[in-house]
Amino acid sequence: MAVDTKLNMDTKLNIGVSLYNSVPDFLNIGIECESEFGSIIEKNNIRFLKQDVTQGLPLDSDSIEFIYTSHFVEHLSIKDFYSFIKECHRVLKPAGVLRIVCPDLQKWMDAYLNKDNVFFENYHNILKENHKKPWCSVDYNYVLSPADFLMCNIHNWNHKWAFDLESITLHLKKCGFATVINTGYRNSIYTEISKIEPQFHQVESLYIEVQKC
Repeated sequence: MAVDTKLNMDTKLNIGVSLYNSVPDFLNIGIECESEFGSIIEKNNIRFLKQDVTQGLPLDSDSIEFIYTSHFVEHLSIKDFYSFIKECHRVLKPAGVLRIVCPDLQKWMDAYLNKDNVFFENYHNILKENHKKPWCSVDYNYVLSPADFLMCNIHNWNHKWAFDLESITLHLKKCGFATVINTGYRNSIYTEISKIEPQFHQVESLYIEVQKC
């Protein structure tokens, strides 16, 4: 894949975002942008690259220090997940870090089995806030019981897979990462993680960091 020389200035990536939740000091990568694929938009100190990452990253090998991706990998098929993670491994420098935030299947199952009304009320509010948005295909009026909430998380938002700590650890190791750390919310090797990691998904999320050897 040809590498755009404009990308050589970037050492931190924020992958799976739109323009509205892009951040400064990162190359933000996603598909929700009114531009051509492979093009970069620079506005208000924000750099955004429109790229389908299942087709690879147009970056040099061993060039990136830190990759952040939040609530993105669950939208990939498991085959595309492997392609994406291997590509992250390729572009990371030795000792570079990939941080993944995604829904934690264990937390969701615990909430379902324990009928955690506080957990599901929080999720119901999220459904209401996103009512009739193109990415929310389930009407909150039909989501009434713990089973409904669990099925909604699995099938809504164009989700294609779900992970718990054990499963994502096994998959990441198969992709070349030796050590997988369950860090928790805003606990990161990246000291300014609070500037990029929102509180929005904290209750339901798994927070993972892996380092390239």
